[in-house]
Amino acid sequence: MKSKKLLLSLLLLFALICPQFVQVMAEETKAAEEINLSDDSSDFVLLSDTVPDAILEIRYYSSYNFVGRRIDGYEEPLALLTKEAASALKEVSDELVEKGYRLKIFDAYRPQRAVTDFMNWALDPDDTLMKEYFYPELDKEVLFPQGYIAEHSGHSRGSTVDLTLFDMTTQKEVDMGGTFDYFGELSHPDYKDITEEQYNNRMILREAMLGHGFKPLKEEWWHFTLEDEPYPDTYFTFPVSSDSLAAEASEEDLGEKGYTLEQVVILSRHNLRAPLSSNGSVPQELTPHQWTDWSANSSELTINGGIQETSMGQYFRKWLNEEGLIEENSIPKEGEVRFNARDKQRCRATARYFASGLLPLADINVEYPAEANGPEDFMSPVLKFYSEDYARDAVKQVADMGGAEGFAGLSDETRDAIRLIMDTADVEDSEIYKSGKYGDLLTDGSGYMMEADKEPDVTGAIKTASQVGDALVLQYYEEPDELKAAFGHELTEEDWKTIGGFMTRYLELKHGAPMVAVNITHPLIEELESELKNEDRKLSFFCAHDCTVLGALTALGAEPYSLPDSIETRTPIGVKLLFERWRDEDGKAWYRVDLVYRSAEQIRDQAVLTPDNPPMKYDLKFEGVETNEDGLIPEEELFGMFDRTEAKYEEMKEKYTK
Repeated sequence: MKSKKLLLSLLLLFALICPQFVQVMAEETKAAEEINLSDDSSDFVLLSDTVPDAILEIRYYSSYNFVGRRIDGYEEPLALLTKEAASALKEVSDELVEKGYRLKIFDAYRPQRAVTDFMNWALDPDDTLMKEYFYPELDKEVLFPQGYIAEHSGHSRGSTVDLTLFDMTTQKEVDMGGTFDYFGELSHPDYKDITEEQYNNRMILREAMLGHGFKPLKEEWWHFTLEDEPYPDTYFTFPVSSDSLAAEASEEDLGEKGYTLEQVVILSRHNLRAPLSSNGSVPQELTPHQWTDWSANSSELTINGGIQETSMGQYFRKWLNEEGLIEENSIPKEGEVRFNARDKQRCRATARYFASGLLPLADINVEYPAEANGPEDFMSPVLKFYSEDYARDAVKQVADMGGAEGFAGLSDETRDAIRLIMDTADVEDSEIYKSGKYGDLLTDGSGYMMEADKEPDVTGAIKTASQVGDALVLQYYEEPDELKAAFGHELTEEDWKTIGGFMTRYLELKHGAPMVAVNITHPLIEELESELKNEDRKLSFFCAHDCTVLGALTALGAEPYSLPDSIETRTPIGVKLLFERWRDEDGKAWYRVDLVYRSAEQIRDQAVLTPDNPPMKYDLKFEGVETNEDGLIPEEELFGMFDRTEAKYEEMKEKYTK
């Protein structure tokens, strides 16, 4: 009844605009009476289970969409599809991964209530919040009659997906010559007024999808439907939520498959800290604004950071108790747990807060490298060997990340992000910037610095911009008011992802070149392997920095990845790299390596982590390392990976320091 009233209102509204529209809508009303609605989710799966390489950016769960808010029915940032559609998309993904691409998913199954939400939005002529981003060339009142908004969507049948390509080399979305959900001819797959490269990119995606049974939509380059969809006449109503999936379709726990958890080794990035924004610092000098009133001194863990790390420890306490590894509220025996942190307040404090959440009744000692009688600082990110020849080849490897143009190419690649950072912090209005002290961040080049026994780093405009970007990201996490976080500027979620993406790129340039990573992480790799071979150890917790986690993963040969629901897509604040040892019923040891982290929303909302509101989890893959059907690495494969990394270090050292 409600649907019919809505249609009647629309008929009256658009009759004068488009007379033939009345006849079309009358036909659709009749068709609407004949469709089947269902809340049966038994044939649906989590796309991330079937296509683990896919990156999820579920736009209708966020506020970055044509409406400007989360859409009704999107309770979690997940992609659900019918089993048949997910299986076909897995074939597409496998083909494209071999060509250097991953699939990035914007939307999949869309509940009918979400479509109704779109309809109700379309009836409000005053709600044009996102017009300049998604329909700048159209008046809102024509979106319905021209077919951009409809009463029913193929997405609700469960076999339609909106997606693009992600380049694993550049770690960026492929340029399609237009953005997802743009209302206009620019979005037509065969639109010719774009570059040849952009058109070819569209065709790469299109041909792969067609080759595995999907059919395109002539108005949207990103939209594909499984041709032999299993439910062509059924529209589903259950929300986008893991709870919606039937028990047989949900992910089965490893414990339920007969595995027993025996050990967890954690390499953690510290939690939220105050940036270096005190008087005389780069962020302080490069803005006329006052940064947020941090609850800690520069570079130290904030109160919010301590709270969030304790919550993460509490979540681990529940998980490890459930898996039978560490009983809740127990006091470990000597040697069963080990905590180690770099001698930085933010690292040591993170370790202590995590320990207090995990083992609230235990008096945990956190090791740290002191000036005397302390353990080795095996997580120090300094070069372990150096020569001029090594520096030359390593710098070239960094420069090659910019393609044929080298560092000039990197400057071109990051210029738009630097512009956004400058505009957000109003850098050009600061007196120090006007004085020329920091040069021109948009035209000055960048380079790379290497010295014996020092930490390698990027130099020039990218380095300077990263210091302001770092403070902005931390302010975004700490300041509840997004307008205040951006110094009064209205930044979209995509803008924040651009800033976070720039910070990720800076980190990749700093310590993401294999020659650099293998060198600086050598003692850490040895220490991790030693912990994993310690049969008495149940849990190890090492705390350092984002570059520590990225360096270790690069050295070990992790395949390219991009974390969903985070503006920092490689090593977000507080991220944990987990090495988990599981033993099957036959006594064989297997390992799962994954990243556990808070989503950007969980950080900003200061969410309490529980089994019902868990952190994000991302399973990692490594080059040349095989896994079983449950995604686990055999023990011999895991230690072979460590041995190869250590051998690379010895080979490099011998080659460059003869």
